[in-house]
Amino acid sequence: MPWLLEVAGDPALARLSGQAISLITGLDLAAEQLAQRAPSGLRAGPTDDPSDHDVAMDPDGDLPFPDVAGVSAWWRRRAAEYRPGTRYLLGRAMTREGLEQALREGHQIARGAAAVELSLRERGRAVFEVRGPGFAQQEALGRLG
Repeated sequence: MPWLLEVAGDPALARLSGQAISLITGLDLAAEQLAQRAPSGLRAGPTDDPSDHDVAMDPDGDLPFPDVAGVSAWWRRRAAEYRPGTRYLLGRAMTREGLEQALREGHQIARGAAAVELSLRERGRAVFEVRGPGFAQQEALGRLG
C-alpha cells in the first residue's frame, strides 16, 4: 500500500493508483469524499486544437483523482485491519467466500477479478461470465451456493 500511496501523487498514475487502492480495500473515494479535481494543467484525452492529431480518449477518464493526503490518513487508521501477506479484494480476504461475495456485490472490475481468481484456484472451473445478461448471471450465481 505504501507504494500505491506514493505513486498516487503522480498525476499520470494517480487515477490508476486510486483504483487499485479501492479494489484492495473497498474504499469508495467519492462516497468518502476522498476524490478531488484533476490537477491543473493536466492534459488527458483529445483537445480542441485542430493541429493536435492525438484524438485518443483518456482510458482513465472516468476514474477519480484520489486526495492523496486524505487517502493516506484513511489508510493509517485502517492498516491494522489488513494482515501482511494476505491478498484482499474490496476489503475482504480473498477466500472463496470473499471472492463469491465480490461476484455478487462488487462493481464490474472487481467482479472480473473475482471470477478469474476463482477459476485459477479451482482446476476445471470456467471463468464466471461477468459480461453476460443479468438474468443469466443471477442464475449462475444461484448455482454457486
